Amino acid sequence: MRVEIRDDPAEILRSPALDVVPYAARHAALAGRLGIDLSATVFALDHIPLCLERARHPPMRRAIAGLIAAGTPALRAALPDLVARHFAPFLRPGRMEAMASAVQPCVAAMLSRLAGFELGLGPDTLVSRIFSQALGPARRRRVEEELRELQARIAAGHPGADAGERGARLALAILGHDALTATVGASLAALLPAEAPRPLALLHWEETPPRTGVPYIDRLALQDVRVGERALDRGETIRARLDSYEGAPAEARNAFFGAGAHLCLGRPLSLDLWAELARLMRAAPTAARLAAAPMRRDDVFHMPERLEVEVTPA
Repeated sequence: MRVEIRDDPAEILRSPALDVVPYAARHAALAGRLGIDLSATVFALDHIPLCLERARHPPMRRAIAGLIAAGTPALRAALPDLVARHFAPFLRPGRMEAMASAVQPCVAAMLSRLAGFELGLGPDTLVSRIFSQALGPARRRRVEEELRELQARIAAGHPGADAGERGARLALAILGHDALTATVGASLAALLPAEAPRPLALLHWEETPPRTGVPYIDRLALQDVRVGERALDRGETIRARLDSYEGAPAEARNAFFGAGAHLCLGRPLSLDLWAELARLMRAAPTAARLAAAPMRRDDVFHMPERLEVEVTPA
């Protein structure tokens, strides 16, 4: 049974009586039931800090933090050019599908630099659906294939890396791709007017994105515990709704990135990307309107499937 609490997600994420849900064990059991090979999926889940119980979490988090720290100076230096290049369609009149032409390739380019290998992921990638509980066998096989391809790219680019390093690079790519793509895409959909084009420079560009692409995080009760006003039994899953911060002031929306031991390591660079995008848009000589933004059918991320944007002179 799952209990949802919307009033204080941070209390859920900080509780010592709650821990991550056992993603790797669930997928290993699922592979046995379905009779399919999900070994690449299980390997990935065994290296993603979000999926690691408290005892195994710190070493993997430190490994990923080291990769981020090593890559951050060069990425920050490259960020203005990356954003200007990928979001250039917003600066000239025309119609575009911005998820495939701007948002996703920009995020993929960022993560390729940070993780140290070319992701090669397109807009229709399923790699981050590794967290989904709603995929059928055919899509799980496709996720498995994509993960094997990523592992091969890492091995080719870092032939001397051990399993821990390879896992850390893979985890960084998986954790960042859909989370950041979804956050930027959903935030643009929220900011762009639907009725008539409005100058991009006049939109409400704040320091924190107005929407999160990661609407919730699940936690498992390790013991009978009370969280807020709710009593949970051992083994119950509880959902911390990060999207409850949407509509809050910009500073409070930093809580989109979680709390406690699992605070998102990519928060500073995610905010850097948003700040650079806002800087570009505040100087844009164009206006834009949102023609369509159907949401992707996804039980994990809140992401536009498409972002149809009409750009006109300001």
